[in-house]
Amino acid sequence: MSENLTIWTLDWVPEGPRGFVRDLRLRWAAEEAGLQYNVGTVPFEDRHTNHLDRQPFGQVPFLTDGQISLFESGACLVHLARKSDVLMPRSARGEAETLQWVIAALNSIEMVSVPWWFLGLSGNSENGLSAWLDSRLSHVEAILRECEWLVEDRFTAALPNRRILLRTV
Repeated sequence: MSENLTIWTLDWVPEGPRGFVRDLRLRWAAEEAGLQYNVGTVPFEDRHTNHLDRQPFGQVPFLTDGQISLFESGACLVHLARKSDVLMPRSARGEAETLQWVIAALNSIEMVSVPWWFLGLSGNSENGLSAWLDSRLSHVEAILRECEWLVEDRFTAALPNRRILLRTV
């Protein structure tokens, strides 16, 4: 494993959010790209204050790569994508489209899906965000009906192909 690239996460995650912590997307990207990395952990206990010097909101993931230290999973994902053309094509168009879809996933999909998921935890069967989330996912599905992949007809850090897109509503 590389001593330079470290993906930081919590040392323990409660049952509810287990499997949804955003370090998974960074690990997945590093694995797909064949990047050597270490996993570092910060304690779950006192997580709101124990690493504010590396993440100003006390969240995970964050990433260190030599002298570079980044927080926010999207920024970390873009950093990893720039290290490997597996994750982001080197053409100007391919890079721009990959960045576009990574940002769309965070700003247009996740901004709806995370509150939808959180409301679902309340046990209320009437989730007022379901129609909005369904609309967002339907737009992506319509695009993926016309093409196998979102960028340059191949796998990238952008949203994956239509066979991988999972419907949650």
